[in-house]
Amino acid sequence: METANLVLSLFLPLLVTLVKQSGWDDRVNKLIALAVYLAWALIVTVAAGDFSVPGFLQTFAITLTTGTIAYQMIWKAFGIDDALTAVTSIKKAPEEDVVVEG
Repeated sequence: METANLVLSLFLPLLVTLVKQSGWDDRVNKLIALAVYLAWALIVTVAAGDFSVPGFLQTFAITLTTGTIAYQMIWKAFGIDDALTAVTSIKKAPEEDVVVEG
């Protein structure tokens, strides 16, 4: 079960990307990611039949670490996160005014 969690945790940032909004504060989007990782760790722990605090904390640590590394090294580095967030955001980030001096 740990191997499956490890592999699936690589793709959790994509789920987070579908929920977060470009118009929301960065802290809110990080809390969304944390909530998704906590929920996933709870699901995996219950599915494994080892629902104990140490089992949950171990699963959460694996999920959080794997998801964060995948986000930074793959999804954010190649621009996939920004592209998906822009497409799926209902609340868009305010556009910056461009001043042309001439």
